[in-house]
Amino acid sequence: MLQRPAAALAPTPELLAGRARRAWLLFTTVALAIIAAALYGAGLYGRSTEIEALATQGRTDANLKVALLRAVLENPRALPLLLSEDQQVHDALTERSPAAIDVLNRKLEGLVSGTKASVLYVTGTDGLAIASSNWREPVSFVGS
Repeated sequence: MLQRPAAALAPTPELLAGRARRAWLLFTTVALAIIAAALYGAGLYGRSTEIEALATQGRTDANLKVALLRAVLENPRALPLLLSEDQQVHDALTERSPAAIDVLNRKLEGLVSGTKASVLYVTGTDGLAIASSNWREPVSFVGS
Protein backbone atom coordinates (compact mmCIF):
# COMPACT_ATOMS: atom_id res chain seq x y z
CA MET A 1 0.00 0.00 0.00
CA LEU A 2 1.07 3.39 -0.76
CA GLN A 3 1.15 5.89 1.94
CA ARG A 4 1.22 9.56 1.54
CA PRO A 5 3.64 11.56 3.48
CA ALA A 6 2.21 13.43 6.47
CA ALA A 7 3.00 16.75 4.84
CA ALA A 8 0.75 15.92 1.88
CA LEU A 9 -2.22 15.22 4.15
CA ALA A 10 -1.99 18.48 6.06
CA PRO A 11 -4.02 21.27 4.50
CA THR A 12 -2.06 24.25 3.33
CA PRO A 13 -3.12 27.82 4.10
CA GLU A 14 -4.06 28.35 0.44
CA LEU A 15 -6.23 25.24 0.48
CA LEU A 16 -7.91 26.34 3.72
CA ALA A 17 -8.50 29.85 2.34
CA GLY A 18 -10.07 28.40 -0.82
CA ARG A 19 -12.35 26.12 1.19
CA ALA A 20 -13.38 29.00 3.47
CA ARG A 21 -14.08 31.21 0.45
CA ARG A 22 -16.23 28.51 -1.15
CA ALA A 23 -18.09 27.92 2.13
CA TRP A 24 -18.82 31.65 2.52
CA LEU A 25 -19.88 31.86 -1.12
CA LEU A 26 -22.25 28.92 -0.65
CA PHE A 27 -23.58 30.39 2.61
CA THR A 28 -24.10 33.81 0.99
CA THR A 29 -25.86 32.27 -2.01
CA VAL A 30 -28.20 30.20 0.18
CA ALA A 31 -28.88 33.18 2.48
CA LEU A 32 -29.67 35.45 -0.49
CA ALA A 33 -31.97 32.79 -1.97
CA ILE A 34 -33.82 32.44 1.35
CA ILE A 35 -34.13 36.23 1.71
CA ALA A 36 -35.35 36.59 -1.90
CA ALA A 37 -37.93 33.83 -1.40
CA ALA A 38 -39.11 35.39 1.87
CA LEU A 39 -39.46 38.84 0.27
CA TYR A 40 -41.30 37.37 -2.70
CA GLY A 41 -43.67 35.46 -0.40
CA ALA A 42 -44.25 38.54 1.75
CA GLY A 43 -45.00 40.57 -1.39
CA LEU A 44 -47.54 38.01 -2.60
CA TYR A 45 -49.18 37.85 0.82
CA GLY A 46 -49.29 41.64 1.16
CA ARG A 47 -50.68 42.09 -2.33
CA SER A 48 -53.42 39.49 -1.88
CA THR A 49 -54.34 40.87 1.55
CA GLU A 50 -54.57 44.42 0.20
CA ILE A 51 -56.65 43.34 -2.79
CA GLU A 52 -59.05 41.54 -0.46
CA ALA A 53 -59.26 44.60 1.81
CA LEU A 54 -59.93 46.89 -1.16
CA ALA A 55 -62.61 44.54 -2.47
CA THR A 56 -64.30 44.47 0.93
CA GLN A 57 -64.12 48.26 1.19
CA GLY A 58 -65.52 48.58 -2.33
CA ARG A 59 -68.46 46.32 -1.51
CA THR A 60 -69.15 48.28 1.68
CA ASP A 61 -68.99 51.61 -0.17
CA ALA A 62 -71.26 50.31 -2.92
CA ASN A 63 -73.82 49.02 -0.41
CA LEU A 64 -73.84 52.37 1.41
CA LYS A 65 -74.30 54.27 -1.85
CA VAL A 66 -77.14 51.96 -2.89
CA ALA A 67 -78.85 52.52 0.46
CA LEU A 68 -78.42 56.29 0.15
CA LEU A 69 -79.72 56.31 -3.40
CA ARG A 70 -82.74 54.23 -2.41
CA ALA A 71 -83.48 56.59 0.47
CA VAL A 72 -83.26 59.61 -1.81
CA LEU A 73 -85.41 58.03 -4.50
CA GLU A 74 -88.04 56.66 -2.14
CA ASN A 75 -88.40 59.85 -0.09
CA PRO A 76 -90.66 61.70 -2.58
CA ARG A 77 -92.61 58.53 -3.41
CA ALA A 78 -94.53 58.69 -0.16
CA LEU A 79 -95.75 62.25 -0.78
CA PRO A 80 -98.45 61.44 -3.37
CA LEU A 81 -99.88 58.78 -1.09
CA LEU A 82 -99.86 61.10 1.90
CA LEU A 83 -101.26 64.05 -0.05
CA SER A 84 -104.03 61.91 -1.56
CA GLU A 85 -105.48 61.56 1.95
CA ASP A 86 -104.92 65.21 2.90
CA GLN A 87 -108.04 67.25 3.69
CA GLN A 88 -106.64 70.49 2.20
CA VAL A 89 -105.93 68.73 -1.11
CA HIS A 90 -109.43 67.29 -1.05
CA ASP A 91 -110.95 70.73 -0.33
CA ALA A 92 -108.97 72.43 -3.11
CA LEU A 93 -109.96 69.76 -5.64
CA THR A 94 -113.64 69.76 -4.77
CA GLU A 95 -114.26 73.46 -4.04
CA ARG A 96 -111.70 75.05 -6.38
CA SER A 97 -112.09 78.21 -4.31
CA PRO A 98 -109.23 80.75 -4.27
CA ALA A 99 -108.97 80.44 -0.47
CA ALA A 100 -108.64 76.63 -0.54
CA ILE A 101 -106.13 76.78 -3.41
CA ASP A 102 -104.10 79.46 -1.60
CA VAL A 103 -103.92 77.28 1.52
CA LEU A 104 -102.79 74.32 -0.60
CA ASN A 105 -100.20 76.43 -2.48
CA ARG A 106 -98.64 77.50 0.82
CA LYS A 107 -98.72 73.93 2.12
CA LEU A 108 -96.96 72.61 -0.99
CA GLU A 109 -94.41 75.42 -0.76
CA GLY A 110 -93.60 74.40 2.82
CA LEU A 111 -93.38 70.72 1.89
CA VAL A 112 -90.80 71.38 -0.82
CA SER A 113 -88.34 72.89 1.63
CA GLY A 114 -88.81 70.02 4.08
CA THR A 115 -88.66 67.16 1.58
CA LYS A 116 -85.95 68.48 -0.75
CA ALA A 117 -88.25 67.89 -3.73
CA SER A 118 -87.80 70.34 -6.58
CA VAL A 119 -91.49 71.10 -7.16
CA LEU A 120 -94.79 69.71 -5.89
CA TYR A 121 -98.10 70.27 -7.65
CA VAL A 122 -101.68 69.01 -7.60
CA THR A 123 -103.60 68.47 -10.81
CA GLY A 124 -107.32 68.32 -11.30
CA THR A 125 -109.22 65.76 -13.36
CA ASP A 126 -108.72 67.97 -16.41
CA GLY A 127 -104.93 67.54 -16.16
CA LEU A 128 -104.24 71.17 -15.25
CA ALA A 129 -102.32 72.05 -12.12
CA ILE A 130 -104.57 73.83 -9.63
CA ALA A 131 -101.91 74.32 -6.96
CA SER A 132 -98.12 74.24 -6.98
CA SER A 133 -95.18 74.84 -4.69
CA ASN A 134 -93.79 77.31 -7.24
CA TRP A 135 -97.01 79.35 -7.36
CA ARG A 136 -95.15 82.63 -6.61
CA GLU A 137 -92.68 82.23 -9.48
CA PRO A 138 -93.20 83.48 -13.02
CA VAL A 139 -92.83 79.92 -14.36
CA SER A 140 -95.48 78.51 -12.02
CA PHE A 141 -97.14 75.22 -12.88
CA VAL A 142 -100.56 76.56 -11.87
CA GLY A 143 -102.83 76.49 -14.90
CA SER A 144 -100.45 74.32 -16.89
